[in-house]
Formats: sequence, C-alpha cells, structure tokens
Amino acid sequence: MAYQKGQSGNPGVGEMRFDRKRRPGTVKITPPASGTIDVRAIRLAAQGSIGGTQQRFADAIGVRVKTLRNWEQRRRSPAGPARMLLSVIERDPWLVFDVTEDQDERFDSYGRALSLSF
Repeated sequence: MAYQKGQSGNPGVGEMRFDRKRRPGTVKITPPASGTIDVRAIRLAAQGSIGGTQQRFADAIGVRVKTLRNWEQRRRSPAGPARMLLSVIERDPWLVFDVTEDQDERFDSYGRALSLSF
C-alpha cells in the first residue's frame, strides 16, 4: 500500500490516492475442514491477546468452557462459524480483539481513517 501523487480517480478530489490490494468481486469463503483445527494450540498461541485460561478464551469467543474443552480434547469439532473464527484467531488473534474492543481502523478510498460507531 503506497501513496501516489496525482493519480486520483475523481476530478477535483485531492492529489493523493491510497493504493490497496484489489479484491475479487464475489467473496467466497471456505472454512477449514473439520478436524484440521488444533483448538488448544490456537488458545495457547493467543495467550497474550484474548486467550490464556480456558475460561477467558471461551468467554472471548462466546462459547461455554465445556464446549471449548470438548474441542480441545477432540471429543467434538467446532462447526462452520466457530471453525472460521478459530482460523482467524489462529492467523491474527489481535484482529479479533481489535474488532470486539472497537479499536479497528477503517479507511476510505483515499486512505483517510474513518471513525465508526455502532
């Protein structure tokens, strides 16, 4: 992502434009296959942000601690949305923390930070 001078797509709009990766027109998300997620490893890797104890991690992702224990001991596997959330946490636990704590920043097409209130 870089700023480029004089390449604004709209006439009369500022001189700078914020380049970003182009995304596909249609979003297709495939959750990880069932049984491929190591929930315990994800929780332990996320200790500094949302994890730590089973109770804290379960509270942070919105499941009962009994459910988390079943996942960790492989008696049960997380279902679709939970698998997707766990794969996001595995990749970047701070992303989930930032969104849930309303600390994420969004940018408009010109690279200016937007303030969002929900």
